[in-house]
Amino acid sequence: MTKTEIILTVIGIVNALIAALLSVLITHCLQIKAKKREDKMRILLDLMVSRIYGWTAQSVHSMNIIDIVFADSVNVKNAWHRFFDLCKVKDPSEQQLKDMEIARYKLIEEIANNLGYKDKLTWDEIQSCYMPQGMVDNLKNQQNFQNMQLQICKMMTMQAQNRSNNENNEE
Repeated sequence: MTKTEIILTVIGIVNALIAALLSVLITHCLQIKAKKREDKMRILLDLMVSRIYGWTAQSVHSMNIIDIVFADSVNVKNAWHRFFDLCKVKDPSEQQLKDMEIARYKLIEEIANNLGYKDKLTWDEIQSCYMPQGMVDNLKNQQNFQNMQLQICKMMTMQAQNRSNNENNEE
C-alpha cells in the first residue's frame, strides 16, 4: 500500500466514525425532542379532557408537571401561575370561579400555541366540549346518590352519638 492509499483509508475510516457518531447524536437529540413534545401533548390532552369531567387525578398530575415540561416556555408558565394563583382562594365567589375557568382555558390556549396549534385550535373550540345529555344525567344521578349516602352516614353518626349520650346520662 502506498502512502496515499493509507491516508485515504484512514480518512475513510475517520469519516465513517464521524458519520456514525453524528447519526447517533442526531437520533438522540430527535428522540429527546419527540419525548418532550409527547409530554407536552399529553398535558394538553389531559387538560382538554378535564373540561368535560372536571378534575381528575391525571389532569391534576399534568398541572403539577407544567413547570418542568414547559420550562422553556415563559408564556405557558405565566399562564399556569396566573391560574394557580387564582385557585388559592379558599371560598371563591361566582366571579372568582369564572375567572379560574377563563384562566384555565387561557392556559390550555398557551399550551396549544406552544405545540403549534396557534391558528388551528380556536378560543371557541377550547371553551366548548361535547357532553351528551345522558352523561350529564348520569353524573347528576351519581352526585345525588353520593349526597344521599353522606346524609345517611351523618344521620347514623348523630343517632349513635345520641344513644351514647343517653347511655352516659342514665349511668
